[in-house]
Amino acid sequence: MAKHKREPIILTDEHIKYINSVPSKYRGCVRKALEGKSLASAVKAKCLDCCCWQHSEAADCRVPMCALYFFNPYRRRLQDRVSIKQTHV
Repeated sequence: MAKHKREPIILTDEHIKYINSVPSKYRGCVRKALEGKSLASAVKAKCLDCCCWQHSEAADCRVPMCALYFFNPYRRRLQDRVSIKQTHV
């Protein structure tokens, strides 16, 4: 199957303002997402945005009704949570 070439996405002043409001550590990820260059960056950016840019909060996501829940790259797997709890008993 041939890939379709996408037209480049031009970021507006509003996009730039939003990118600049993001913690500097995550600006590249958000820029890639808004430019349509990376689906993975889009998922990461949304998960972090939802959790106020707190990596630990994104890792502890408890919103299974979110469409991105099973794609959240920060979310700890259930097995990992169980093993972490067992080590702290």
